[in-house]
Amino acid sequence: MWDEGTIRVQGHGEVRVAPDEAYLILGVHRIDASAQAAVESNSEAVQSVLDALKAAGLPDDAILLSQFNIFSSQPENTYTVSNQISMRLSDVRSVGQILGIAIHAGANVTGGITFGLVDSSEAEADALRRAVDDARSRAETLAIELGVVLGDVVSVNAALPNPNVHAPSFGRRAARSMAAPAEVPIAGGEITIPADVEVVYELRLND
Repeated sequence: MWDEGTIRVQGHGEVRVAPDEAYLILGVHRIDASAQAAVESNSEAVQSVLDALKAAGLPDDAILLSQFNIFSSQPENTYTVSNQISMRLSDVRSVGQILGIAIHAGANVTGGITFGLVDSSEAEADALRRAVDDARSRAETLAIELGVVLGDVVSVNAALPNPNVHAPSFGRRAARSMAAPAEVPIAGGEITIPADVEVVYELRLND
């Protein structure tokens, strides 16, 4: 897009880094003919899951009971109680093991896994640098084709979209194994940190 005496270009940059933390959401879902029985069954299973997670080494501040629901189903005349457990794992290699332990202990609902970075500032800065370099390269190419040269930067707008996490997703229900807890295969993959910039340059005629 042209303005008088300026040129406006967009640049994109991204970096891929290995995650160093993971967020795991699991749940306990129980159905019974009475609300009280469903609550008791659910509470017992939730406590079993919490005990198993703590026995596996998860600290209290890494586990959160983030949601509780109870509702009736008609015409079955049953009550469903669900509890959601959110976890923050500082060791991404333990995700599969923790998932297997929780399912064995009574979790039967999964809400997905998200991988992330404790500190993304360095990766974001690198992505921005690449975006600026990309914008500069595009502007220089256009300037050469138009027979002009780039002048000073007039303005810059930058954006850091949400990181693209390459991670598996899970269905709503998870089967409970009655055997010893088995590690669920999980690959952490990489996180793509993107950055976009819009730069306006002055244009000058060739001397």
